[in-house]
Amino acid sequence: MGVLTGLVAALFLVTGLAHRVESWNTEESRRFITNHFANVLDLSEEQKQLLAPMIGEALEERWEMRQKYREETDRVFREKYAPRLEEILSEEQQAKLQKRWAKWREEKRLDAETGESVGAE
Repeated sequence: MGVLTGLVAALFLVTGLAHRVESWNTEESRRFITNHFANVLDLSEEQKQLLAPMIGEALEERWEMRQKYREETDRVFREKYAPRLEEILSEEQQAKLQKRWAKWREEKRLDAETGESVGAE
């Protein structure tokens, strides 16, 4: 399954689909990607039917990996870099940074709930 996940990720990058499928964790996106594979590879209808569940599984795995990566990145930043950053910021800058972080965490929460990108990564 890891190979298929990598293949789907590579396909996104190589074909430029990543920017066209913002909400890639939806049924519509799964159909789009399956149809794209079918067209590029000239798959039979039977092959397409066999591919569709694999695409869905690969996207789910990629989604879970993405969530874990984002959580780990957030943890490392909070523990390692945030304290150092706060040392060099004024109180006003720290307040501004706190507002930005709150907004970013809210966007991440919405992103995790819906599977759709709602803000900058």
